Amino acid sequence: MTKLSLDRILQSQGFGTRSYCRQLIRQGEVSVEGVVIDDERAVFATDHLSFSVCGEVWHFRAHVYIALNKPAGIECS
Repeated sequence: MTKLSLDRILQSQGFGTRSYCRQLIRQGEVSVEGVVIDDERAVFATDHLSFSVCGEVWHFRAHVYIALNKPAGIECS
């Protein structure tokens, strides 16, 4: 079981830099289990964690895999 601070959780999920994530938290835009959290240093277990940012519900994902089908003749690097 991994425990992370709320700003690190948001940053790891792609919401932006840690300073931007702290700003979201201080503005009251983040809630965990229906409770608005205004302390960016609050620590939560990431197993089965669901939270909402700006009213939209998100589920913590430790890893995300993206598969792309690159068309012939297209270079990606």
